[in-house]
Amino acid sequence: MGRSPKLVAWVALALGSLGPATARADDAAQAGELYEQAMQAVAAEDYARAAPLFAEADRLAPAPVALTSALNAALRADDAVLGMELVERAALRPAPPSGSDPTSDHAAAAAAARQRFEGRAGCVRAAPGNVLVPRSGSPSGEPVLWLAVGEQRVTVRRGARAVEVSVRVVPRVPADAPCTVVAAPAEPPTGPGMPPPAPAPSAPTAGAPAAPDADAPGGLHPAFFGVGAGVTVALAAGLVASGVDTLAKHRAFVDSGEGADAGRAAQLRTNGLLVGTLGAAVGTVVLGVFTRWSGGTAGSEARAVPVAPLLLATPAGGACGLAARF
Repeated sequence: MGRSPKLVAWVALALGSLGPATARADDAAQAGELYEQAMQAVAAEDYARAAPLFAEADRLAPAPVALTSALNAALRADDAVLGMELVERAALRPAPPSGSDPTSDHAAAAAAARQRFEGRAGCVRAAPGNVLVPRSGSPSGEPVLWLAVGEQRVTVRRGARAVEVSVRVVPRVPADAPCTVVAAPAEPPTGPGMPPPAPAPSAPTAGAPAAPDADAPGGLHPAFFGVGAGVTVALAAGLVASGVDTLAKHRAFVDSGEGADAGRAAQLRTNGLLVGTLGAAVGTVVLGVFTRWSGGTAGSEARAVPVAPLLLATPAGGACGLAARF
């Protein structure tokens, strides 16, 4: 794609009038490419993309047309942060001569940008011995960093150490108000006579269970298991007694044909005791096997589960409850 005459003239101006100290040939060539990309973005009405391209082109090879175009694109994109950065840049440039081309009148564009953006962005300056690091991660070449008003996080480099700090950004009103100063926190003092820094708590190895603290409270008291075992034994004893009573009532009913109601009640009682005994026994076994007891581990008391009375009592009670018919 060929370059427009205006673009060629601007590159020639950057190369010829600003001198090698401010515009090297390679910078001007790169700036020309960026300017052309910005013009394509303007043609597509993509001002949010055009504004930083114009601004970078002007930074590489300062020229009024690039700075004015960057300011106008920032206004169209409503980019307050970039707009105020460009306003500060324009304040350091000489005012355009009277009657100059409006496309190069950066002073007028800067005044319009300041009027719209000055309450929405503020500047942050690094304290002496510190360097502000922009979001890209490379040290900032600008003396200040412009940010949106409000609580922001910035990275400050001090020596070889980079620290992210929080800063409250306020509008820079009036225009000569000082920027907010930020600095990396001082490193803790070290040397002879100074206590060593406290080591950071080590994280447990992935996949490895943490060692239990013997003094830490936790788990059920073993008395709960004893209560469950006692309830199971008591129910089993009641089941045996009820089964014997039910068998006696069944024999009396067979011999005399009387006492059917009493026999049915005894049978229901026996069946209820059978279900209760089984439930208590299963619950006690599960409690003993899977519960972590205080001062011990899960299953440490499971070997002492007293299920023998249940196994002895269940056949008799089951025979009474399931076989008897009144």
